[in-house]
Amino acid sequence: MLRWAVLIKAAAAAPYAADPGCGCHNLNSDWGTEKMFERGYAASLKHRADDLEELRERSKRTLAAKELKKAMSEELWASLRRYRKAPITSTKEAEAEAEVIKVLGEKMANRDVVLVLNNRVYVHREFYDRSKHPGHAVMVREAAQLLGVPNVIYDFASETAGAAGCNKRPIKLSINKELGYDQCGIMVPNSYFGNGNGNLTLWGNENREQDAKLVPFAKRVPKALYRGSLHPDPEHLFTNRDACSRVAFGNYARIQAFASSFDHPREVDAKCTTGHHGSCILPPPSCIGIVEDFNSGLKNNTDVGGKYLDDEHYRNHKYLLNLPGAASGSYSKNLNHLWRTGAVVMQWVHPFVEWYHPALQHGRTHLDVSRFSVAEYVKALEADPATAQRLGANARFVHDTLLCPTCLAEFLKEAFEALNTHLGQHLILDDGRRLAKLLREHGDCATWAEVDQFKGHNTLPRLLAEDDPIHPCRKGGPIANKNWQRDHDAMVQRLTQAQAVGIEKRR
Repeated sequence: MLRWAVLIKAAAAAPYAADPGCGCHNLNSDWGTEKMFERGYAASLKHRADDLEELRERSKRTLAAKELKKAMSEELWASLRRYRKAPITSTKEAEAEAEVIKVLGEKMANRDVVLVLNNRVYVHREFYDRSKHPGHAVMVREAAQLLGVPNVIYDFASETAGAAGCNKRPIKLSINKELGYDQCGIMVPNSYFGNGNGNLTLWGNENREQDAKLVPFAKRVPKALYRGSLHPDPEHLFTNRDACSRVAFGNYARIQAFASSFDHPREVDAKCTTGHHGSCILPPPSCIGIVEDFNSGLKNNTDVGGKYLDDEHYRNHKYLLNLPGAASGSYSKNLNHLWRTGAVVMQWVHPFVEWYHPALQHGRTHLDVSRFSVAEYVKALEADPATAQRLGANARFVHDTLLCPTCLAEFLKEAFEALNTHLGQHLILDDGRRLAKLLREHGDCATWAEVDQFKGHNTLPRLLAEDDPIHPCRKGGPIANKNWQRDHDAMVQRLTQAQAVGIEKRR
């Protein structure tokens, strides 16, 4: 069986310099197009459920939190060393300063910068112009209040095409890597927690509400469930191999899932819902003839639509499918919510990875599936309910160990500690006077704002005045954060209450 994890590891051995048009290994390159086909289309077509006899024994192997977290830590450090092999030591302050200046860019032309200083979080107001940026900033703020984090400065990427960070570019933190681990950048949690606002307290409240409504596993519907939309192509833009690879992979995967539902209606319930996208009539884009069997054997004008289903239906199914969320999206925010249901999580074969994916193991935490394997797995698990229930319990273990509110904060803290240590950022950022001087020389001090709780795109963080004592550009550096212990105690209390009885409402 050819699974995406195997493909990723095999490709990782190739040297970065092999493709001059690499574009730092993001999707917008010849290398990216080739790998999207190889790891996405080809892998999903070849994938079969050929390990059914091993599944029972594999699922019995006890999961350990230490084992899962170790895998994540190893990938975190591997990503850092891809950017810079050797750490910056205390004898190389000039190199540490050069790294900070590199992040700042030319007079702060890059508005994706995040500065964490004295457990305060600063961004430029323009940072909030990007849809997923505010949630990241709020999550960092809440992690700083909850646990306390070291001082760091970095570029942030919320797009799904991976991140920069090699070829002498600034270090960049990203919510995913679309083509696998060998892309550049450091992965951190996505912001689709807490109603999509990065609010850890609200995430704890959502978990409590969900847990109170879960259906016992044995009483759930024995089908693999999925609902998603198809991205239209009214202007016929998907007219070549590159465009189909970069833009239509999500459609390609979803059409395969819909086809599996036609093939095996007793085992698979995967349907299209229009939502804010286009029609559920095939074909959606013009990729037929470019991508092999783009319609997955379904005829033109086939209606793959189905009824919209809410959370209640997801809670009462044994098997939950996860596919790319947008037209080319690398993950679905839906996946954040699947683990805690206690259902068997079925990941559609794809190359995309997030910060916690190094901890995932086919047959233990979840199942890798495709059009030609999903129904086989459902049949096998229905014939072996003990194994199915174990896999559901293991999925919940993933949530409790890696995706709980404190878990997210802990990984952010670990990532910041690694960044701070490996790039010697403490040598510069812990000296407020020196940092303020660098900011005035290389940045734009007029547009800094301190991050507050995100309440919507119409509510921007307060722009700092030049004489504000907490301004990072203040001569002598900003004043100490004497209120941190108070904010920390309040954050702990809010989270504890949210998880126990609920204190916040969805906005």
